[in-house]
Order: sequence, then structure tokens, then C-alpha cells
Amino acid sequence: MTKKKNDILENYRQLFDILPDNYKPRFYLLFALILTNTLVDVFALGSVVPLVSILLDKSLVQSNQTLLKLYNGFGFTSVEYFLVFLAILVFVVFLVKNLFALFVIKFQTKFAYSLSSEISQKQFILFNQKGLSFLKSKNSTELVNSAFNLPMHFANNITLSSINFLSEATVILIILVGLTIYQPILILLVGLVIGPLFIIAYKSANKKIRKFEIRINEVSPFAARKLFQSIFGYMDIKLSNRDVYFFNEYRSVLAELVQLQEKKYLFTQLPNKILETSIFLCLSLLIVFSSLFPEYSGTSVVTIISIFALASYRLMPSMNRIMIALMGIKGFSFIFDHIRESRTIDFNQFMSDHQVSESGLKFEHTIAIKGIEFWYKKDTPVLRDINLEICKGDVLGIVGKSGSGKTTLMNILLGFLLQSKGSIEVDGIPLSQANKFSWRALIGYVPQDGYIVDGTVAENIAFGHAKETWSIQKVNTVLKQVDLFDLVDKMPEKIHSEVGENGANLSGGQKQRLIIARALYNDVKILVLDEATSSLDNQTELLFSETIKELAMNSGITCIMIAHRYSTLVNCNKIIELDKGVIHKNYKSYHELINSK
Repeated sequence: MTKKKNDILENYRQLFDILPDNYKPRFYLLFALILTNTLVDVFALGSVVPLVSILLDKSLVQSNQTLLKLYNGFGFTSVEYFLVFLAILVFVVFLVKNLFALFVIKFQTKFAYSLSSEISQKQFILFNQKGLSFLKSKNSTELVNSAFNLPMHFANNITLSSINFLSEATVILIILVGLTIYQPILILLVGLVIGPLFIIAYKSANKKIRKFEIRINEVSPFAARKLFQSIFGYMDIKLSNRDVYFFNEYRSVLAELVQLQEKKYLFTQLPNKILETSIFLCLSLLIVFSSLFPEYSGTSVVTIISIFALASYRLMPSMNRIMIALMGIKGFSFIFDHIRESRTIDFNQFMSDHQVSESGLKFEHTIAIKGIEFWYKKDTPVLRDINLEICKGDVLGIVGKSGSGKTTLMNILLGFLLQSKGSIEVDGIPLSQANKFSWRALIGYVPQDGYIVDGTVAENIAFGHAKETWSIQKVNTVLKQVDLFDLVDKMPEKIHSEVGENGANLSGGQKQRLIIARALYNDVKILVLDEATSSLDNQTELLFSETIKELAMNSGITCIMIAHRYSTLVNCNKIIELDKGVIHKNYKSYHELINSK
């Protein structure tokens, strides 16, 4: 039979497993601060006891040696003035305690959220490294949730909850030790009444909250997805009169989320109410106990009740915070599974890997594709024995039916897939992991539906460059190269005019030209156009093709055009036709291609 793991110990084990090495010393420092803060907290609480005791029995000043030394040491002649002094002293102690507590809270909050930021960055890099196939296999809302929302939940419900548990457990332990020394009967009362109720409250709420949190994490991306669908599919929804359907879909998911949040909140509050009730039950039992046993009478009963009330004042919020911390830890423990894979990510390695070497690939002459083969499964090849030479300044067309291997060949050229066999050489230098980043720096990619930033023309062209590094002259130059300068010059804010979400203020052809301008801004030597004209009308497609021809002729840009439609390839000087993963035919021009059909 497998021994059940302790939830708290397992949580701290997993937390330390996730913690980067540079965070572990900070965690130890945090623990030392928490311990110091706890001692100061308990000392401040204890400082109230003499004040309350003297108020109840002024003769205590003369009978208690410590108080008498303090009384005589400061030269007091009146107990009343001594009480005023003690009251001021207690106030100062609580002021210092709370200022130090704020410092500790600031430190632990910075620790938790900086850790959250680091985890989020590592998730970002992890998804980046997993590649195109992984990103295409995942829903974007799930990725955003995993890279942004879950690390924030990790900070709030794992890291801070673990710290709070440690802090409050230390407070409770020290107070209970102090009460045991002072009055063991109080500890017995607490143990018999509050202990069982605390366990019952935790057990009853813990499983439910974990169940709710897991389901909330599953449902939340669906709610976001329904919103995205209703926004980006607006025209289709309106034209098909499916408004009510999408509204009901969103309302259904939202209703489940609201119900889960309501139940979660209720069960989060339940332990607090049980604890509060148990504290007052203890207080009632203490009064009954003192009434039944006459040796606890008069002033001593009031003192004991006062001490119990003071201890309860500090213990009750501590126990409540421990309960909330435990439920947060348990409810969000599934996050460990989501972020564990990224813990070994090295930021410095990522940065150095993506530095393009000045002595990297240049592409001055030819790209030689030699015997390229690719298969996902050994017995089902997607590409077979692809041999091709692309010269600088070529406009190469790749045509073929769906499933012929066009996209796979393109992704191998772009470096998103690694060929199973064969090689690609640039000016005689084989492409490898060592030079893949300098190779990608030479390539611009224009897909059918390119990504348009919801920002200005300049933001879209200088995409990925810090604003302070933008070259306005270069932006205008590339706009002229793609025949967009006159259009942008007539806009109200010129290159600082907004293009709208997904380029809503631009036509299809203008968006494609804008993406080409982005590539040219990055000084690319090769343009890969993947079905870039398939959504354009014939006239716009012809103008677009002319732009590509001029770029090849005037700028020496090498263009690789992947197409379904033959008309897209009108200005190509080389065309290959793929069929079932092999080069079926080579053509020297568009007219040769058309005449062969």
C-alpha cells in the first residue's frame, strides 16, 4: 500500500524544486525575517498583559519585581503616571512591530511576484522553443493562460500561501508555547475544542475548493475563446443570424464560472466562521469552568479571560490565514504540473542563442537543396529526394495540390522543421543549429493572413524593434518599395496612423504589402510568400506580383512563392510542381507552365 504524502511537506518540496537557485538564499532570508517578525509580534502582544494586569490590580506594581524595578528606575511616584508610561510604551512597541511587519510583507510580496514573473518568462521561452508544430497544436487562450494567468496564481496561491502558512504557523506555535508555560489549562481547552473543529473545517472545505479551482482553470479558456469567436467572427455571425447561439454559448460557460466562483468563495469563508464560533465556545467554557472551580475566582479569572481574549485576538486571524493558505495551496497545486517543464530554462543561454553572428550566413550566390527527405512516420514520407538550386534574385514558384508537400518544404526552408535526410547549403555552407539564427535573419515570411499589429503603420513595419531605435527614413523607404507611401502619406497621422485591429483600416492587398515592408525593414535577402495572394482579387494579385518582380529586379531580393493558383506565378523565372512529395516537373517560366497544361 502506497503511503499517502503529506500535502504541506509535498508542497514545500515541489516549491523548492521549482525555485531557481538564485531564489533559494532569498527564501532563507525571508524565513529569518518571518521568524524575527513573529517574535516581535508575540512580544508586542505580551506587552499588553502587564498593562491589563495593573489596571485590574494596581498593587501588582509593588508585588512584581520586574514592574517594581521599572517603576523605580524611571522614578515614578504615581501608579497612574506609570500606567500612562506603559500605555505609551505599548503603543510604540505596536508601531515598531507594524512598521517591521510592512517591511517583511513588502519583501515577501516582491519575492512572490518576481518569482511569478520569472516563471512567466520561462513559460514564454519554453513555448518559443517548442516550435511551430507545438504552437499550432494548442489553443491560443490555453497558452496565454499557462504563460500569464497561472504564474500569477502561483504567486498568490502557492508562493504567498506557503509563506503565510510558515509565518502564521510560527506565530501560533510561539503563542501556544507561551500559554502552556503560563496556564496549561488554556492549552487543554484550545486543544479539545478548537483543534478538532479546525481539522473538520479544513478537511470539509479543502477537497471542494481544489475541485472548483481545477474546473475553473479548465472552463476559463473556453469563456475567452467564445469572446474571441464572437469578435473575430462578427461578420459570419451576423450574416448567418447566429447571434443568439453565440450569446447562449458564452452565457452558458459564464454561468458555470460564476457558479464555481460562488461555491469556492462560500467554502473559503466557511472555516473562518467555524473558527470564530469555536473561539467564543472556548470563552464560554472558560467562564463555566471558572464558575465550577472556586479556586479560579476574582481577579485571576478576569486576568485569565483577558489573556485568552488577547491570545484569541491574535490566534483567530492566524488560524484563518493558515486555513486560507492551505486551501490555496491545495486548490492550485495543479499549477506545478503546468510550470515544471520550464524550470530548467536558462535566460542567458536563450539570449546568447538568439544573437545573430556578424560572421554568419550572407547568401550572395545560391541556395542548394540536396536530397531533402522528410517524414513524420518512417513508412509515410512527406517529401522525397528534393533537389533544387535557387540563385540570388530568383523568383521561384512552388505549385502543387493540397498535400503535395509545399508547406512542409517551406517550413524546412524557414527552419521550423528539420529534414529527415539531405541538406541545405547556402553559398556552400550547410545549414545547421549553429547558424540557423543568422539564416532566419535573412528571411522574410509573408503568409496568407499575416499578423497585423493593432497599432500604427510604423509599429507594424518596425515590429520587434524598440521605438527609440526606429528609423523614420527607413520606414518611408520600404513604404516606397512596396508602393504604399502615397497611401500612407494621405493618412491623418502619416506613418503614425492607426491601422486598426488585424489591419481593419487596410485592404487585403495593402495588408500584404505592409507585411512585405516589415520584412524589407529587417534587410532580408529572401522573401517566402505562402499563398500570399490567395485572398486577393485578380487585379490586386496582378499588382502584388508586379511589386514582387520589382523587388527582385531592383533590390536583388530572392522570392519563393508558394501557390495553388497558377496566376500567382506570372512573374516567376523558375517554377517547380510538387506531387505526392516529389518534384513532378520543373518549368523555366509561367508561360511554360501554362502551355504544359
